[in-house]
Amino acid sequence: MPNIRNNLAVHCCGVLPNQVIFANKIAKMRELDRQLLGLFVSRAATSEVAPDEFEGFMESHVDALLRYTQRP
Repeated sequence: MPNIRNNLAVHCCGVLPNQVIFANKIAKMRELDRQLLGLFVSRAATSEVAPDEFEGFMESHVDALLRYTQRP
């Protein structure tokens, strides 16, 4: 029977320190951009925007979102 002192890692609950991945700021920004793009695609699909109208939809929708931020 192994002694607990010999390998405490097998008794560790959860994530081990050497398994933790640290995300940098640039990677996080790319992740957020992909999420935003996914939301725009979903919103455009819900609005039945044609693929060739997607870019214009994004531009006009960003303008609409900016107006929402200016309302009291």
